[in-house]
Amino acid sequence: MQIVFTFKRFIKLLFLLAACTFIAVSYYYSERFYHFYRNVYYKDIRHFTADDIDAKARALLKDGKKDECMRFLDDMLFVFFNDIDVLKTSGRLYMQMGEKEKGASVFIEAIGSSSASYDELNLIVPELLRDGYFGDIRALLAGKSLNSRMRGFYGIALYHTGHYNEAVLELGSAIHESAGSGALYYCLARSHERLGDTRQALGYMEKAYAANPKDKNIREALLNLYRKNRMFDKAAAM
Repeated sequence: MQIVFTFKRFIKLLFLLAACTFIAVSYYYSERFYHFYRNVYYKDIRHFTADDIDAKARALLKDGKKDECMRFLDDMLFVFFNDIDVLKTSGRLYMQMGEKEKGASVFIEAIGSSSASYDELNLIVPELLRDGYFGDIRALLAGKSLNSRMRGFYGIALYHTGHYNEAVLELGSAIHESAGSGALYYCLARSHERLGDTRQALGYMEKAYAANPKDKNIREALLNLYRKNRMFDKAAAM
């Protein structure tokens, strides 16, 4: 009886394994067929380009179909996974829909294989800066010829990633080429402070505070620098 029971159990397990294998193989080939169909439809029949994808996605967004637009872009990224223009277009659209992390990731992947225009950098870099992608900004802008705005962003990214000597050079150039902002002066001051030059740091932090006196971080940093430079009367007066 024990042998018969074990044999029946073995047959059931074998049948279950065969069923699972059949389902898995069917799913695998159905997925492959679906991907093949999408490739043929969009590439060979519709001859879609990045401009076509941009137009369709914007039409969907205009009609309030954000979820459908997301699915469409996901499909396009699968079909055109090595098309730089499509990657850039999709990255911009994701970011405009509020999917900043995904959009930034797609856009960075695209730029990693090509160059970016100033219009593209002006779109992506401020968003990356706002969300703290300092390492990505440094990688994107390193070695490029930059205008004063991008140089400022690059300097801020260098400060936040611990490249203080380079940050001093880039931030100093950005401030020299255009009007300095509280953020630029703050990062320049902090870079000098990290390099041990508290006198230089104090001068720039005072300028940061003058540009943005309501910023609590700047105020605390300035107080700290007054104390480090033994200017206790100025610290007490704040």
